[in-house]
Amino acid sequence: MGIFTSLLLLQINWAGTVPERYFMTKDVEKFAKLNGVKKVVVPRQASFDVPVEVKRPGLVLEWEYEVTCYDIGFKVLFEEKGPNGTETEELIPMHKFETEYEPLRGSMICERQGNYIIVFDNTYSWFNSKEVHYRTCLGSPKENPSILP
Repeated sequence: MGIFTSLLLLQINWAGTVPERYFMTKDVEKFAKLNGVKKVVVPRQASFDVPVEVKRPGLVLEWEYEVTCYDIGFKVLFEEKGPNGTETEELIPMHKFETEYEPLRGSMICERQGNYIIVFDNTYSWFNSKEVHYRTCLGSPKENPSILP
């Protein structure tokens, strides 16, 4: 054993066995049984929209989701009806996320009245459908101040 290895071993704290409650394992069944969780299977090369109607500005839109396996694209759109028809604006651009160890959670303040659309996007997948468990909530920031950034 060299001097460097000896010094390194002196600085490592060998605390013992990590208790199992700290292990990060995927437990879809646990999340799927929570109150308000819905299940959808998004076919390959398709997407699934979750429309949320916001009747007044300033409300907080929250989401939480988990994919059984693989990853899924996620984005949030805003849809507004105007004189030239319906216009769609991308508020949160599409990103692919894996939820290997825990559900993904997020929130945003809805600055305008209208339809917000949460999109689970699987259009990039040629072979695999994705099973998604999700829930959404729309509420006032005063009801739960901890959800604000």
